[in-house]
Amino acid sequence: AMLLLERYPGDNPVKRFFESRDKKNILPAIEQVRDSSIIQEAGGIAAEYCSLACQNLDLLPGNASRQALIALADYVMHQKA
Repeated sequence: AMLLLERYPGDNPVKRFFESRDKKNILPAIEQVRDSSIIQEAGGIAAEYCSLACQNLDLLPGNASRQALIALADYVMHQKA
């Protein structure tokens, strides 16, 4: 939703929902997000952050805790909405 608001700052159902909290804007907002490239863009941004986080984990000792964090990042990135 944040990316959609950034790309389309004018009147849109996401903006209307955030401004009014009127539930009639929820379905049109979801449709607008689904009909745009925003989901793919958000996935790309998440993948970049995940990659940076895992690179920083390389600074930690190679133990079970570090491996668990890497496994968690991998799990989160491969979940389907």
